[in-house]
Amino acid sequence: MSKPEKLEIYLLDIEQINEHSMAVLEEYRKRRQIPWQQYLHEEDWQRYLLSHTIVELIGRYKGYWGANIEIRKNSFGKPYVYGASTYYNISHSGRYIVFAYDKNQIGIDLEKISSWAPEVMQSCYTQGEIAYVSSADGEVRDRRFIEVWTRKESYLKCLGTGICEEMNEIDTLAKKARLPDGKACYIQTMHREEYVISICGNGGEYRLRLVELQECVKQASIFLNFLEN
Repeated sequence: MSKPEKLEIYLLDIEQINEHSMAVLEEYRKRRQIPWQQYLHEEDWQRYLLSHTIVELIGRYKGYWGANIEIRKNSFGKPYVYGASTYYNISHSGRYIVFAYDKNQIGIDLEKISSWAPEVMQSCYTQGEIAYVSSADGEVRDRRFIEVWTRKESYLKCLGTGICEEMNEIDTLAKKARLPDGKACYIQTMHREEYVISICGNGGEYRLRLVELQECVKQASIFLNFLEN
């Protein structure tokens, strides 16, 4: 059996941003002429800056994209790089931003664990998923509720549609699911403190590796230095 391909999951903690990180991001923002935005809270600006610069920087550092990056959105609002053969997806919740790249379609979702919502579950979950969540109590039930939600979201984001009316017909408990065109997709879930991350891709099962903020900034700095020389 062949070894699963490695997939790097970039997880950025806004609370770990320092002056050096902001300087690197600001430098690239100015190079790309990404508009400055006015926000009431500093963390909202940091979140905006991270999501609009670091994804491009790492994508270029890895050689996925060239200099003329044009990010568009499909009819359902999913972002993609026009003309590129590498896909990406991004999500954020609370203090974290998470994103990933792949040569195949990919969807990723991040959610902070919160109290379960029976009304959402009844309208959006399959009977099997409802049973999985309802068979637990307290914090375990809350965690399972969010697990299923992120798995559904990642599946729909991989598909490129986002939330839809047929969510209660999509069973995501199994690791392997099917896209409407018959292709197999794989849904994997990981945890970070009180957060849940789910990844869905149609390129097979992955070996997941977390890459955190400081490593991202290091890669971004290397790339910016390369541009200057």
